[in-house]
Amino acid sequence: AFEFVLRRDSLDIDLRFKFIDKADEFANQLDDVDSIYKNYNYSRNKQVQRQSLAYLYASRFPFDSVFVSPIPDAPRTNYIRGVRKMHHGENEAAMRFFWKELKQNPGYKRATDEMILIQLQESEYALDPLVQNEEFVKHLPPGQQRYIHFNYGKWGLYLLDIVKATFRVPMLMALFAGLVISILWLLFMRNLDIFRMEKWKDLIIVFLLGGFFTHFCWIGYDIARFQFDFTINGQGFNDFFYCVFVIGLSEEVVKFLPWIAFIFLAKKAKEPYDYILYACVSALGFAFVENLNYLEDPGNISLRSIMSTVGHMFDASLVAYGFILGRYKAKSKLQKFLFPVLGFIAAIFAHGFYDFWLISPGFKNLSILTFVFFVLTTSIWFQFINNAMNNSPYYVGRRFEPLRQINILSIGLVAIMVVEYLAINYNYGTSFANERMLSHNWMVPIFLLFITVLIYEFQISKGRWRKFQFRIADFIPLFSGFQENDNTRIEYQSFEGLELRLFVPKSNRYVGHQFPVRARIVSSITVSGSPDWSLCQITSSFQSTAFRDDYVIVRTKDPQMPIDADKVEILLLFIPHSIRLDDELIETNDLRFTGKAFARPV
Repeated sequence: AFEFVLRRDSLDIDLRFKFIDKADEFANQLDDVDSIYKNYNYSRNKQVQRQSLAYLYASRFPFDSVFVSPIPDAPRTNYIRGVRKMHHGENEAAMRFFWKELKQNPGYKRATDEMILIQLQESEYALDPLVQNEEFVKHLPPGQQRYIHFNYGKWGLYLLDIVKATFRVPMLMALFAGLVISILWLLFMRNLDIFRMEKWKDLIIVFLLGGFFTHFCWIGYDIARFQFDFTINGQGFNDFFYCVFVIGLSEEVVKFLPWIAFIFLAKKAKEPYDYILYACVSALGFAFVENLNYLEDPGNISLRSIMSTVGHMFDASLVAYGFILGRYKAKSKLQKFLFPVLGFIAAIFAHGFYDFWLISPGFKNLSILTFVFFVLTTSIWFQFINNAMNNSPYYVGRRFEPLRQINILSIGLVAIMVVEYLAINYNYGTSFANERMLSHNWMVPIFLLFITVLIYEFQISKGRWRKFQFRIADFIPLFSGFQENDNTRIEYQSFEGLELRLFVPKSNRYVGHQFPVRARIVSSITVSGSPDWSLCQITSSFQSTAFRDDYVIVRTKDPQMPIDADKVEILLLFIPHSIRLDDELIETNDLRFTGKAFARPV
């Protein structure tokens, strides 16, 4: 394989050095390996061939009577001379040559590795002067720089390392694929905001903040690793604890900060869905930056666009839903506090559980559990969204269009598959791209079908808290606050035949002079998808030319209040003559709202 690459690229000197180093691993398996590699044709280019032989003699045969000198002022010449001096025990001279190489070739890892090796030959403490030298440290790979700055308490430089990682220039293909994925889900989430749509400007700010804070989760990783020597080691309890309290906690905190700061400081949370929307947008910013590394392998594009991206949004939505319950459903101050806390705890455990089966060496053979968990949590996520939409204070009768959401997702996922195919084709050829798409992209149509079912199950009904379908949640106390109590719903059908006295204030200049009137509930009726309305037949004198004077439609303003309560505030709607009462598609926009009204059983 090396020989094939060497023939294709005759000028890459570092590739020749790597080839020579690799040959050492096979030295005991080959006969007369010295003569083979001394006479080997490393490149058709004479200068590259000479530099390759010079490195071979300096690193492998430094004491040979025959020695090939490097070409003066050619690439890597100072490095070759430094290697030869190091093998002769002339460490000071070797260090001088390595310093020269770093000045000519900043960030050359081979030179920094040899300099560290020389220092370690004396003692590990001899490294201190070297790693304290910022001129040397800046030539190290970014991960080593962060390690040194953390361990030597250079916190300003440490935070700068994290920020620089965020703004590193990614591969163009990875950047393009990441943007396509982000745009798809941004469009999908924003179009679910059907009652009071948020501005693109605000969403983009939260998205950028989510991306900026992504690498700050390294703080948690570094504390665990460098302070407590705590890492993945293949042992079940250790790895699960690490996934939950290092990965889950660190990543959920950095996703939480941008959206919670934005919606509270900028006071953007005007309805329940805003909490979920901004949490998901922050998660999308996080996923965008995180995905840039993975998307450099084009085979990851479709998978990352679905599982990891949706997984991040679900985890963030757990926290957001806790805030929704605290604000819109909690009945005490304790619940207002506990619901967000439980949401955050659920998020870090969900994140850790998802990762555990993928990254713990001893449990990777059970990674199917992550897929099963993904299916369950995606279903729960859509019910979060549905409940948030139902309880919007801006709720108006508006028909939900599932086909619009499916079209956005379909077009977006097809675009992602096309990007993946073209990227694989460019990197590995048409045959491999065709094979890859047939064998690995079955998940895209399956996911689209699954989401289609979830979207068509949406029940847009004002004030309704849908009950979650997975019964296992009943046995997990952590999720008990996220379930609906069946006893809280009022069955309006049970009030059929109830006689009411309807009131409106006398100040209502349109109908105030004709009220109060008597009416009898004759049946329940569905309006704008909500079945909790009652059709009332007027049984006393009432006259109107613009609307029907024999029937009105009513519902208690508070969905939790029964309509037979004494003097309960109601929503009273008049019915135009053009409306058929047997029509299943009656919308509140088609009816006329009277203003404040009350009902009292007769």
